[in-house]
Amino acid sequence: DAPSRRPHRCVGAALDAPYRVCLFTMSTMNEQGGRDTVVAVQETDVWWGAYSGWALLPSLLVCVVLTGAIVWGTRTFVERRHVQVTFWALTGAVWLVQTYRWGWRVFGVNYRLTTRRLLIEHGHWRPKRWSIELHDVVGAEVKRNLLSAWTGVGRVVVRTAEGEPVVLESIHAPDEVAAKLSEASQRIQRGSG
Repeated sequence: DAPSRRPHRCVGAALDAPYRVCLFTMSTMNEQGGRDTVVAVQETDVWWGAYSGWALLPSLLVCVVLTGAIVWGTRTFVERRHVQVTFWALTGAVWLVQTYRWGWRVFGVNYRLTTRRLLIEHGHWRPKRWSIELHDVVGAEVKRNLLSAWTGVGRVVVRTAEGEPVVLESIHAPDEVAAKLSEASQRIQRGSG
């Protein structure tokens, strides 16, 4: 005698329909002697970040100086009736370019660290995406420039098994990010991730 099993729960127009759509859930598969469920550890976010706008502070200061130069230049060299139009056109162009640069970087460069991978995305309309498996990460170090102490922004250089460094540009609190990256990669390499 074969063991009694509950029949499939199937949805169809009629029993003699040319096809039937069967709805399987893990519980019905187990009840029917199907494969055992294997609970895999789900990949979750550890950290998410983007290009920090504070990295553009030097170019912001250049724009302020250019705006001052435009004020001086238009008042000195432009005929009085054209001063206002010239000032707004030149200043508008400078700040429009700066705003575009800021938006392109802040909204177009994204980093995501999960429990298994480091994901990098550059671009808006056709973004380039890179994925680095954490078991390939050898180490992470922080690089700073002169303004890092004031802005809290730096670069995280990720070393991979292939020996090619991957640079995460303009990261806010880079020490914390490097520590999270190192911890997540060590967890994966130990096999507990």
